[in-house]
Amino acid sequence: MTKRKISKVLKIARGTVYKYSSGEPEFLAESNRQAFAKLEPFQEEIISLINSKIIRRDVYYCILKKGYTGGRTQFYKYCEHLADIEMIESVGNLRIDELRDEKTKLKYHYVTRKEIFKFIWNGEEESDVSKDDIKLIKSTYPVIDSLIECLTEFRGIFEKKRKKELTKFITAYKGCELAPIKQFAEGLQKDIEPVTNAVVEKYSNGFVEGTNNKLKLIKRLSYGRCKLPLLRAKVVLPAFF
Repeated sequence: MTKRKISKVLKIARGTVYKYSSGEPEFLAESNRQAFAKLEPFQEEIISLINSKIIRRDVYYCILKKGYTGGRTQFYKYCEHLADIEMIESVGNLRIDELRDEKTKLKYHYVTRKEIFKFIWNGEEESDVSKDDIKLIKSTYPVIDSLIECLTEFRGIFEKKRKKELTKFITAYKGCELAPIKQFAEGLQKDIEPVTNAVVEKYSNGFVEGTNNKLKLIKRLSYGRCKLPLLRAKVVLPAFF
């Protein structure tokens, strides 16, 4: 077969066919070996970091600072090569700046901010945080108890639906030492009439506001795309489907 036909069948470049059909085996083998030549000076450090469960991306940035001038893809292939010859255990999954206990080589136990917010909002029963962690968090940050108490009292206002309870809440927290809670109470005082209606009345303008939001979204998506007839169709037709 001609080299052109070989390249067409194998779906590779003709230059590759010429290279492997006419090149000396020793030369070709040497070229493959030298593909990792830039990484060999950093071999010990790469093995040490990856065996410490550091992710490859951070290892790559680390050796860049040490003087490596190659690409990231070549570095990843070198890691695969080290794994094939069993010089590294597995690809790391720990960031290089992550907290680590050097004695046990384990990550530190921690609670995320999202989990704390979920605990404050939903309560201890629906929280993913353990009781020991909650106890430690409350002892370290006493403000958590104040936030939970404020939230519970504010929810109680809507359950009882009394204006008196709203007034009592504003009076109690208007002089609070915590600035965010104080500002919240002062904001309720400024908008006392609509807030009172929201507490006492069983009706709300939520449906109207939701519809208004949908209309504005359609309008924003239609900028530069259609004229008034199509915009009208986009607004009116969804009501029938």
